[in-house]
Amino acid sequence: MVEKGFMICIDANEANVLWPFWAEALGYEAVETNEGAVDLVDLKGEGPLVWFQPVPETKTVKNRLHIDVLVDGSEVEGLEARLVDLGGTVIRRESRFDVLQDPEGNELCICWGA
Repeated sequence: MVEKGFMICIDANEANVLWPFWAEALGYEAVETNEGAVDLVDLKGEGPLVWFQPVPETKTVKNRLHIDVLVDGSEVEGLEARLVDLGGTVIRRESRFDVLQDPEGNELCICWGA
């Protein structure tokens, strides 16, 4: 019987470029699968597994779904700097969240405050 729950799949041209970015963004750990791929896991067991689906096409339009990463306001600057070092881009700043893209253009928001 399959346990009920969910996973997050991220389409990737180069998973080895994306997984370090997402591991840092989510605070997850990388675990090599039996097939030699890398999955990201929440070692606290609270969050869903994140895996990367190899695809040939590149991203061409805005994501219709994205992840909001909730952090303390004091953590924003450091986290964003680490994500930029991993190939991310800050594309917009708002009063309580910043919009970033991973190295392949997938969006996420870093959110803080009420």
